[in-house]
Amino acid sequence: MSNCKEGDLAIIYRSVPGKEHNLGKIVRIVRPSKKGEIFVSTCGHIVGCIEPAWVIEGVNLKWVTENGVYNFNERPLKDKFLKPIKPLDDLEGEDEMIKIIKPKKVKYEQAL
Repeated sequence: MSNCKEGDLAIIYRSVPGKEHNLGKIVRIVRPSKKGEIFVSTCGHIVGCIEPAWVIEGVNLKWVTENGVYNFNERPLKDKFLKPIKPLDDLEGEDEMIKIIKPKKVKYEQAL
């Protein structure tokens, strides 16, 4: 089952160990990638997509290869690394918004 769909905003929340450069970045899901599709970095380095993934769009997205780390504005990324961001109007009621915005208060003595 897919986490994302075309047009979603998503956060990159998982990574392969040693390739955490994009963690926490917000991206837009453009479309499914095609096997063998070519992507060109901002400096002209070319890489190809070898597995099913989403094409994502963002700012300074890194791609680590054996030759170095390259910046891309659009690149493929597997669905399992992405978590869609729900629009505020998809939240179920005001109570849920309060839980997100207002952290739980803890007495100083309890924190120690």
